Amino acid sequence: MASNSKTCIYLLILLTALLLLLQGCSFTGSGQEGNAPIQTTADDNKGNIDIRERKTDVKVRTDTASNIPSGNTGSPGTNGTDKPKDENPKGQTTPAPALTPSPIPTGAANAAKPKKTVPILYYHSINDNITGIEELFVSPSEFEKQMNFLKKNNYNIITFDQLDKAASIENPVIITLDDGYEDNYFNAYPILKKNNFKATIFLCSDFIDKPSILKTTQIKEMTDLINFQGHSISHPDLRTLSRDEIEKELFVSKEIIEGITGQKVDVFAYPTGYYNNTVLEITRKYYKYAVLNGGGLYTEGDGNYETRRVYIPRNLDIQGFEKKIKGLK
Repeated sequence: MASNSKTCIYLLILLTALLLLLQGCSFTGSGQEGNAPIQTTADDNKGNIDIRERKTDVKVRTDTASNIPSGNTGSPGTNGTDKPKDENPKGQTTPAPALTPSPIPTGAANAAKPKKTVPILYYHSINDNITGIEELFVSPSEFEKQMNFLKKNNYNIITFDQLDKAASIENPVIITLDDGYEDNYFNAYPILKKNNFKATIFLCSDFIDKPSILKTTQIKEMTDLINFQGHSISHPDLRTLSRDEIEKELFVSKEIIEGITGQKVDVFAYPTGYYNNTVLEITRKYYKYAVLNGGGLYTEGDGNYETRRVYIPRNLDIQGFEKKIKGLK
């Protein structure tokens, strides 16, 4: 009897527990309260970023020092600074980064720099007594005005031994006179001396001491301002001579002039202005420079053996002279 009573009690307890369990399930499933799951749609997932998925989209820059654009020396992913680049707002297109131009190499800058020009003035006779081709006889008054213009406008008169340094000299000019006419002593030399201007006179050694040509004593006196250089022995067209004859014209005249002046003779003026490859080859053996009969302004970098000059004729007014020395005429 007692055992039957215990059995009934156990059954009542089980039934009570079962009823309570059934009531709890009915209550939680009856609405949107409690722990019921929230239903989502595809639209609801917009803007929700899964970090794991984001990592798979990250592109790692592999720029090295050699392939980072010039001017952008910061860490990869920065704008050349240590401050990271801000993210653009959603929907905006990222603009291409502006590259800082690379500095111009020193060599390129020098190449772009204008080359220095030097007017090498070219005269013959300084005389009003015209005995030949008129334009070769510049009036002493014209010559004096031209020298005064150079002085007034701060031109620096140099000689050929300064020509390779002309780039560092402000307003350089070289004055030359061909053939060694005696009027160079009487008319040009006093004007040059008054202005303390140096000049170069090209001599033909066989003509020295001849009528209307400079005398040895005059040449020696003038060496304080005048540099005497070579113009051959007898003023031939060198193209018509044999190699041995060309050698003699260039070498012997050089020796004679150096003997008279005590100066080094290393500049040559082609007689008649004509030359060919053989003449050029032999000239290089004995001289540092060779000048032409005109051609315009000497330009830095021109060949030493085809050095251009600015021809100054008679009856050139001061405006025309200015244009010539500036390469405008």
